[in-house]
Amino acid sequence: EEAKHNYHDIRKIIFDYREKRVHPQKDDKILVDWNGLMISALSRAGAIFKNPSYIKAAKNSADFIVKNLMDQEGKLLKSYRNGPSNIDGMIEDYAFFIWGLIELYQATFMSNYIDNALLLSNYQKEHFWDVDKGGFFFISNRAKELLIRNKEIYDGAIPSGNSVSAYNFIRLSKILSKPDFEDITYSIINTFSSNLKRYSSGYTMLLHALDFIEGPSYEVIIAGNKEKSEEVLSVLYNSKQYNKILIFNAQNTILDEKFLFLEPYVSDDTGETLVYVCKNYVCNLPSSDINEILSFLE
Repeated sequence: EEAKHNYHDIRKIIFDYREKRVHPQKDDKILVDWNGLMISALSRAGAIFKNPSYIKAAKNSADFIVKNLMDQEGKLLKSYRNGPSNIDGMIEDYAFFIWGLIELYQATFMSNYIDNALLLSNYQKEHFWDVDKGGFFFISNRAKELLIRNKEIYDGAIPSGNSVSAYNFIRLSKILSKPDFEDITYSIINTFSSNLKRYSSGYTMLLHALDFIEGPSYEVIIAGNKEKSEEVLSVLYNSKQYNKILIFNAQNTILDEKFLFLEPYVSDDTGETLVYVCKNYVCNLPSSDINEILSFLE
């Protein structure tokens, strides 16, 4: 105890002396792309570990970006520090933030996150897509004109915007039943297929999207009361089948227009949660048996 006490006394002396020196500069700006990665990670971790503080942090971050760095058209600004920057968002800002919003929807089933993901995806498609050759440019067609609008595909320590976009669009196509979004993923993979053949280990995120689209991948619709569905949701979150999307059809609620295709998928007469496991929009019979549900996902 005496040694511990002396140790803390010494640390305080050193700290007080150091406080008299000029502090190093801090990089405290808020970046959309890095926050998108964080939102994705915290949303998934919060769902798997049943940790509401992770979900809350992800929601706070997403809501901040939507409020301060996104306009009604779906245009993003790059960063925030003492107010929004005047730098337009680039492909990674859109791709990573949409990724985070999809994961946040999977963790909360709050439709506003899918609304924003759809708005951003449509903006990205309109202003970043290469109509002639496929793939997304690094900057939008609204940015200051450059000699070359390049495309990034290499997945290094941080995945590329094109690879993450391929993953985003295939998942959104399944969540929203939008086949045209699936076509975008196919086009990205086709555009950069020669890169995959030449050096596949440099494009791991794109391979992830390819694995999802080649399948088997699953659309899992959970119908019932959210509070009564926690056990089955926990099992699905922890399932070893990663190529799946989850959609929740809450009992006795009016369906949003984009989710009208969920009308046939309902819980049973007693209100018990039913799970519909579908593959390429062809569904097994609904089940409430956890073991049977997992067997459908094998």
